[in-house]
Amino acid sequence: MMQYVDDDEFLEIAVSQFCSKYSQAELQDAIDGFEWRDTTEASLAKRREISEQYRQWAREGAAIDTAEVMATEVYKWGFGKNNCPNSLKSNWSLFCRVNQCWNEGSDRKQMVELLSELLCLKGIGIATASKWICFIDGDRYAIYDSRVSAALMSIKVNNKRVFPTVGRRQFGAKKYPAPTFRTPAQMASDYLFFTDFASVVAKRYDLGIPARVEMGLFMLGNIDYNWV
Repeated sequence: MMQYVDDDEFLEIAVSQFCSKYSQAELQDAIDGFEWRDTTEASLAKRREISEQYRQWAREGAAIDTAEVMATEVYKWGFGKNNCPNSLKSNWSLFCRVNQCWNEGSDRKQMVELLSELLCLKGIGIATASKWICFIDGDRYAIYDSRVSAALMSIKVNNKRVFPTVGRRQFGAKKYPAPTFRTPAQMASDYLFFTDFASVVAKRYDLGIPARVEMGLFMLGNIDYNWV
């Protein structure tokens, strides 16, 4: 299980293991086949449209008067629901501070602390929060959800899994991996490490940005033989 460390060697071992499991061609093929609620082309177009709007909002200061509109657009895209969790409705100031801090991206300690606070709110897990953060800037950040985490289950350092598994709703007879228990503070640290990891993989495989790595993992994580 991953613990937050500012350790280049730990990161390099994790990346090397990943590269041993997934070749550049395999990850690229998965990226090329990315789909979410539509065809590949339409899925990418919708993601770009929403992320560009959200990115502009974050860069302009993440104003609280439009926070609900921006949060809801991303939430609807990600989960198909028209309203964000009720717990967020009395915490728009925190939501904006998270976006402002991660947009600036300079104070890693504060980034983790604010994300941890957001994850303490009922109904907001890392799969939700990371969508908002990714859309701040896909050049630096990526979504971390159940399918992404499933694709990374076999990555280990010193025989310990590096990335926690995010729970997934069960459908039919197929059994998805059980979630890893993490406190909000631990998961916030885990997520920051994941963004570092995805950035290195993106450079190693000449993919440009970590969000593209995540899109490939999203597709790979839906295939059960990739879980081991």
